[in-house]
Amino acid sequence: MKVNFRLKPSKIGKDGRCPILIDFFIKGKRTIIFSGEKCTPGSKTWNGRRVIGKEPFKDLINARLDSYELKIQQIETDAIRNGAEVTPELIKSKYKEKEAKEKVNDINLKEVSKFETSSDFFDLFRKFISDTKSGVRKTERGKKMGTGIVKIYNLTYNHLKNFAEKKKYYLTFDTINDDFYNRFCNYLWDDLKHYDNNAGKTIKSLKTFLSWSERTTEHKRKYFRVMSEEKDILVISPEQLNFLIDKEINLESVVATYKKNEWPIEKETIEETAQMLERTKDILIIGCTTTLRVSDLLKLTKDHNLIISNNYKLKVFTSKTAKDVLIDLPPYAQEIIDKYLNKYKTLLPPISTQKFNDNLKKLGKFVGWDKINIAVTRTKRYEPITSVIPMSTLLTSHIMRRTGITTLLIAGMNEYAVRRISGHSKNSKSFGKYIEFSQQYINQEFQAAWENIRSWGYDKNSKKANEV
Repeated sequence: MKVNFRLKPSKIGKDGRCPILIDFFIKGKRTIIFSGEKCTPGSKTWNGRRVIGKEPFKDLINARLDSYELKIQQIETDAIRNGAEVTPELIKSKYKEKEAKEKVNDINLKEVSKFETSSDFFDLFRKFISDTKSGVRKTERGKKMGTGIVKIYNLTYNHLKNFAEKKKYYLTFDTINDDFYNRFCNYLWDDLKHYDNNAGKTIKSLKTFLSWSERTTEHKRKYFRVMSEEKDILVISPEQLNFLIDKEINLESVVATYKKNEWPIEKETIEETAQMLERTKDILIIGCTTTLRVSDLLKLTKDHNLIISNNYKLKVFTSKTAKDVLIDLPPYAQEIIDKYLNKYKTLLPPISTQKFNDNLKKLGKFVGWDKINIAVTRTKRYEPITSVIPMSTLLTSHIMRRTGITTLLIAGMNEYAVRRISGHSKNSKSFGKYIEFSQQYINQEFQAAWENIRSWGYDKNSKKANEV
């Protein structure tokens, strides 16, 4: 007996999918059983026997169809072995008996109430993202949410989608339980190599979506623990920042450095590489000087932000705190601004954050920071993991703001004034980390200074040494 599968297009549901039927002949009589599976009709999703293309949960559905076919063939074999007559009624009754006994953890793919099927779960998640992006969802203060949070929601959506497909987990509001939480966290930790901080951001945004769905649908919120970690603050020291400000990057210095280290030039020419390194250094210095978030820094324009008087000032409206900040630029920063003034629509060379992060690592290697090893401790599953990593590979756009804040604090600038420039609130927890870090640096310098002073010694025979 040959078992076939076919679609029933006359029963297309609201999600655009129709039932998959189990179809076979016994003694010339056609017999049909509803499999409980569904598929979008069309040559790109169904090849006449199995699901193909980009149909959601293709592998999971095909695996189940294989098991149904094997189950029916086994029923026929058992009947023949026991001397029973193979009839449609026998096949159907035995098939239903097996189905009733096989209560597995997987939930059947079947039509349920609104927003309970997997497609509806992801459809609702997309609506959640759309409402956030358009401003339908607002902050507690009634303001439109920033693009950064939309990116996090999109990442969470993609992580959930990929998890469901790769782990063959049929994701619905009903299947979001403790078992899902454990599997999804393991996926974030093991498959995506996320540490607790990144995994925690994903879980937090999922919780936000579930809370929103509770208010907009009948579904109850699920309560999951959000993991986090105390990340080490990596900054460029005042000495390294001064070195970077004075470091001359031009064609000659780049050619010499690349030849000395026998580094290959990538897709760009050596001239393009030199220009890239110089632009990256300039943006980095301005970022470290102004303490601005990279999203605000790269949007600066001459017409809206630059005040030219006796010295240059930046008037910045920070998107996260919604406040105007006026920043005086020191001479070295003014020279950088002059270099690019009127060249671009923006005050600094335009670049994406991702590309800038890539270029920062190349700059770090160029100035020799790949030879500086730093011990970095992260946590995964709440367990600390310490790695020794070259400083150049740790450079990202976040280092600019952190460096700017800590450098001002180290230099003795009033905390209130630093907060005013950086846009931190009075009770900001993150700002407290900068204070703690800068104090550690000051203490180290204090100890080093006294060790240096003690190394001077004195002349026991000198009268001045014994004078009170």
